[in-house]
Amino acid sequence: MAASCDTPSLQILTELARDGLLSLRVNCLLLFAGTGGESAQSVREGLESALPALAEDVDPLRLRIAGVKVFADGIPRSGTAWFHDEYQLPCGHGHGALVLEGTSDEDRVDQFRAILAHIDAAGLQAGVHATGDAATEAFIEAVESLPDPRGAKNNRHYVIHGAFADNSVLQRMARAGIGYSTNPSIRSEAGALMQRLLGQQRFEAQQPLATAAERGVGVSLASDSPVTSPDWRQSVIAAVTRNTSAGPGDGEPERLTQAQALAMMTQTPAWQDHAEQDKGWIREGYLADLCILRDPLSARVEELLNNPTSYTIVGGNVVYERG
Repeated sequence: MAASCDTPSLQILTELARDGLLSLRVNCLLLFAGTGGESAQSVREGLESALPALAEDVDPLRLRIAGVKVFADGIPRSGTAWFHDEYQLPCGHGHGALVLEGTSDEDRVDQFRAILAHIDAAGLQAGVHATGDAATEAFIEAVESLPDPRGAKNNRHYVIHGAFADNSVLQRMARAGIGYSTNPSIRSEAGALMQRLLGQQRFEAQQPLATAAERGVGVSLASDSPVTSPDWRQSVIAAVTRNTSAGPGDGEPERLTQAQALAMMTQTPAWQDHAEQDKGWIREGYLADLCILRDPLSARVEELLNNPTSYTIVGGNVVYERG
């Protein structure tokens, strides 16, 4: 396991959960080859190791190893996101490419399909970092090629970022039950750079959140911390306003309502975690996990930043109280 969490950290989380000291609810994705170079062999060997069963004896609503994370491509800023069309600002990488093992696009796509097949056969969830439109489509095709479509749908594989999926791809995602986890704060902060790298048309189409919701895709909003702030309020504001460093998002068709954005921070993530019967709503019988703000919500979403958290409650217990 690599990236933001290593194996000793996962072991510590497991010990905390066993001792009743873990005050968060954590769903983990195992990462067997870092941010590039994943192969079917590395995934198979990882799944055969002791890691997937590490937290089997703890409450899965407190700590759960949900599946495997796969880095399919990189990011536009480094020219490593895989696109059908070339970058507008020459970066030496042309279209970008998959960062999986292989010497050609065809080899890497074959690896991709084999990787997904191993994860799916294990009954686990694949969370796939795919930023460019070509990488996202390759992931969708890999899921569509799995031998048991119903089982794959139940596993709820999802794309991470998927920032340039067009309408036809979103429709395929909805049919296959593929989720969409993305990070509005990234678009907000990197807007001017994305305009230069990709051109106005792709920049405007980036993160089609409203269209995805209309097509029936399960959309979850995330922070992508530590890339951006973990403050959920910033993600909600970015999704609702579509403001970026390139300018305001007034009139953009992909803007969400505040209610939609909040649901994408609560209800859809519960579905993504296979826990929609336990969390994501304030209902009798559901987990008492609450974020209580100082003031009622304002119609002006920007006011969220002036509305601090007074209490955080997990399982009915206060784990944070503002001084």
